[in-house]
Amino acid sequence: ATSKEMTSGRPFPLIFNFALPLLLGNLLQQTYSLVDAAIVGQFLGINDLAAVGASTSVVFLILAFATVAGGFGIPVAQKFGARDYGTMRRLVSVSLQLAVVMSVVIAIVTSLFCADILKVMRTPETIFRNAYYICL
Repeated sequence: ATSKEMTSGRPFPLIFNFALPLLLGNLLQQTYSLVDAAIVGQFLGINDLAAVGASTSVVFLILAFATVAGGFGIPVAQKFGARDYGTMRRLVSVSLQLAVVMSVVIAIVTSLFCADILKVMRTPETIFRNAYYICL
């Protein structure tokens, strides 16, 4: 595998080339959300669209906790910059293991407490059932 040295050269092109895939990924995610809302709203109705909106917060909660391992990015980058590849690989391995464990734990906890989370969010009764099924 090849790697690109980002510690030398003109900063703007390096940062832009690094950030471009992230920006495109966010753009695609927003496009997906808009298309999803349009399709659900058009073909299933307003209550189902509201249920998707209510459950989105719970799904975001799951994803936010699962990305805790992203905090390993700084020490990984430091070890890469220091060319300490052994420690870097160990940090990547630990972060992947942590992400898997956190994902499984959060998925189980939110599945068990999905109804309670939706009640705390004051999800209206008219959309509660559909939001609950989307949560699971």
